[in-house]
Amino acid sequence: MVESGVEIIRHRENFVTNFDSYIKNSYLRILHKKEEPAIHYYFLEGKSSEGKELDFYDLLEKRRDEEIRRGTSLVGPHKDEFIFSINGISIKNYGSQGQNKTFQAILRFAEYFYLKDRTGKSPLFLLDDVFGELDAERASAISYYLEEVEQAFITLTDFGNFSFLSMGKDSRIIKLFDTGDISYA
Repeated sequence: MVESGVEIIRHRENFVTNFDSYIKNSYLRILHKKEEPAIHYYFLEGKSSEGKELDFYDLLEKRRDEEIRRGTSLVGPHKDEFIFSINGISIKNYGSQGQNKTFQAILRFAEYFYLKDRTGKSPLFLLDDVFGELDAERASAISYYLEEVEQAFITLTDFGNFSFLSMGKDSRIIKLFDTGDISYA
């Protein structure tokens, strides 16, 4: 278990190192700010990256009785955390709803370009209801960045104003209604 867990941790550390630049690039493209977005990976209850095997083994031994008593595993990669921050401040804990939604979109773009670079193929881009909490400037910036994506599915819960979306000639709007009706625009 220790060897497999440490291997997962190493792969995650490598991923974070590579993926962080995609977050920074997408953040800059959308917000045009010189802030410092980052992804942080916390594993083995905050232990250092040196001596992972020994730390992992020690934690397993230390929590063994409690794991048996509770009937669940309390130590390992399944308990690790990824924390996203701007200028060292956690977005999850301190970001507004608009900041959280914007960062969700930034992550989707980072994922898209990361996968495209890794595979040489353009993945399908999905953006689920992020525009509801955004001001017009952020919504427009995200829409503009969408032009670099080959194929996207975007969901909106409010069709009142989606004029900020840049609609290319191949774009289609499909409205799904509570009644089950569908309209194509």
